[in-house]
Amino acid sequence: MALTCIDLNTLRKYLDYVDHRILKYIEKRQQLARQIGMVKKASEKPIEDPTRFQQVVMDRIEVGTRRGISEDCIITIWNALHEEALRIERES
Repeated sequence: MALTCIDLNTLRKYLDYVDHRILKYIEKRQQLARQIGMVKKASEKPIEDPTRFQQVVMDRIEVGTRRGISEDCIITIWNALHEEALRIERES
């Protein structure tokens, strides 16, 4: 029984590590969104680009499903990331 608890704790610590890495990459993504927002404003381009977003989502679905991630999960995550990126771009 103790071995199972140790293994579970080890797995949870590794999961925490992975979550922190994900947050670090989200932070980097937000920094890039700020830069993109500034470039779009300087070049008078619209903040939203539905064609680009559709291409991104289709690519992420292709890559993610090959890795065993469900399409629904990928769409949910990328919709959230996209909405946040748009908010950041508008504020830039």
